[in-house]
Amino acid sequence: MRRGGAPYILSRIIAFRTVIGTVVSITFIAATVLCALAVYEGGALQSAAEARLAAADTSLGVETSAGTPVQFAAQATTLRDGAGAALGAGSFTQLGAISTDQVALPTSTQAQQQLVELAGLSALSTHATLVAGQWPRALRSNGSSPIPVAVPLVVATRLHITVGAMLTLQQTAGGPPVKITIGGIYQPRRANGPYWRLSVNGAAGIGSTTASTTYGPVAVDPAAFTSGALTGTQTRWAIQPAVSALAARSPPPLRRRSRP
Repeated sequence: MRRGGAPYILSRIIAFRTVIGTVVSITFIAATVLCALAVYEGGALQSAAEARLAAADTSLGVETSAGTPVQFAAQATTLRDGAGAALGAGSFTQLGAISTDQVALPTSTQAQQQLVELAGLSALSTHATLVAGQWPRALRSNGSSPIPVAVPLVVATRLHITVGAMLTLQQTAGGPPVKITIGGIYQPRRANGPYWRLSVNGAAGIGSTTASTTYGPVAVDPAAFTSGALTGTQTRWAIQPAVSALAARSPPPLRRRSRP
């Protein structure tokens, strides 16, 4: 389910150069946060600075076109090791998603595509509230069984679907239909939070252009990609530094200078 474009090997090189670039950016963010804390010389001022930095969006997002389970795992390791070296163990949260938006609703046409973003999101239940049904579960078999999904409330409302409904999606690049069953409906928390960078639509649930509308993220168990039931075309990552942990790791001279 890959679009035409860069050859496979080239796409892998591009993907990992993007990931390495992100690691460099993480190092820069860590240095910026530490410098911001260092300019304050009073304990109260430093605490206030930490609070403001913690409330600010210091996260970093990255998107690559590679989406095989092996690549996803390799990217996860590269980012985790790089962020750990730059920020320190326990000083950041790493979130990832593997997804595909190359499936479409039966009502989709060439003039106006109705696409569905199927995504295996890490820690979804921590960042969304289940409105009805249950969270996606792993498939018991890789045969013709429909894939359990959870849809955003706004998508369920727009498409007039409820828990228990079944849909047959068409692959836009050719291939057998993808059958899904609506197992749950959810509502995002903190719609402007960095977590929703893991989706092409963010927390909005629906994104439109003049030629297409994309619904999602329609969440699946990440195992749907590793089992072969789905083929990923994109990976997205979000790295969220923990400002308090970074402050604790600031160089001793800076910490001494910041004391009253």
